[in-house]
Amino acid sequence: MAGRVVSWVALLSCLVVATPSLADYDLALAAFEAALKQGDVRAALPLGEMYAMGQGTYEKTQKACELYLTAAEIEGPEGLLGTEIEAG
Repeated sequence: MAGRVVSWVALLSCLVVATPSLADYDLALAAFEAALKQGDVRAALPLGEMYAMGQGTYEKTQKACELYLTAAEIEGPEGLLGTEIEAG
């Protein structure tokens, strides 16, 4: 495991996406927002997904689009594949 760092943002993303019945959306939303506020832009995509789907918050399409744009600036357009924005 030396040299291998697992991001808590990635782990939380997996929890929210893979097992929504087990996820605490309020906690996840707060954690992603805190991570983004602290400069961890990897939180933009899962946070955008949560806003797009209304998980832990009311559905906010404008906010989701802003977060998707932030994610695209970092990850490129291919980073949005499979998201609500790519599907719609």
